[in-house]
Parts: sequence; structure tokens; C-alpha cells
Amino acid sequence: MRDYLTNDGDIRIPKEEVGDIIVRARCDKGTQMRLAWSRDSNPDNPWHNKIDTDIISDTSFHVYIIDAKNALKRGLQTNDT
Repeated sequence: MRDYLTNDGDIRIPKEEVGDIIVRARCDKGTQMRLAWSRDSNPDNPWHNKIDTDIISDTSFHVYIIDAKNALKRGLQTNDT
């Protein structure tokens, strides 16, 4: 059983053009949110390439802006998008 979300198909992200990742989310417990990615559809370690960011746990929606300019380049090859 997975404890994370996956995408059904390929997502083409032009990594050279990404500056920020913007997430609107709410939660009622916890202190951090983790975003992870892989070029493989079923990686051995899905958390190898990741970004952790602090979150506010008050059940209200908040917008989180994550600086991803260099982060997405980790775990991707030169010819990957």
C-alpha cells in the first residue's frame, strides 16, 4: 500500500523553466509537507528527490510557495523534461 499520490501518466515539466511550485492546501495536524518526484513510474525509493516545507495546521487553506528552481533538476537526466 502506498502512502503517497502518483500520477496516472507522464507529466512533462520543463525543468529549465520552473521557478516556484505553488500549493494550496489545508491540514489539521503535522508540521511539514513533502513533495517528491522521480523520473521512474515505480521508484525503489520514492522519497529520494524531495522538498520539505513547513505548514500551518489550523484547518484553513494556505498557499505555500516553494522555490524549486534547482530542486527539480535533482533526479532528472539532462535530456529529461
